[in-house]
Amino acid sequence: MTVSGPFLWKCTANGGRRMTLRDQPQKKSIDPESLAKMVQVAGTVRHLFVATVNEQGTPHLATAEHITLEDWDLVTITAWFCPQTAKNVQTNPAISVVVWDRDRDLGFQVIGEVEQVAEVTMPNGYIPGETVVYPQIERKLIVRVREILKFGQAMHSDAEGL
Repeated sequence: MTVSGPFLWKCTANGGRRMTLRDQPQKKSIDPESLAKMVQVAGTVRHLFVATVNEQGTPHLATAEHITLEDWDLVTITAWFCPQTAKNVQTNPAISVVVWDRDRDLGFQVIGEVEQVAEVTMPNGYIPGETVVYPQIERKLIVRVREILKFGQAMHSDAEGL
């Protein structure tokens, strides 16, 4: 049995003062076609890397399988994120998401900030024969995209843009 949300919470830091990338000048405008291509590649390779950072600056890497394009600069990433990912985006909403097709060396890195988290599904905690240390919750991260870069093994420059 599962409990379904949405349970929403805003990402805040510094005692309620939101940490934001908006204060920084945006380097490039977002190319909606590149973002759509990233979502398409993600649907093919079916894995994303999601990097967050806590208040002390310690990075954390997680994986996800699903990303959806909601608007020209807004994506949602849905996964059974570990508690550290959820904790990090509560206090520091900065996020980096990488989609990479290794066979074609075709990839994208999105830099943005988590605007909202929706807790979509959670188990009721009872699994016969198993001890659950902490509740795993399926969450949807709603991410405002600030920049999209090429990603791959081949020589490249982040300054190139797309």
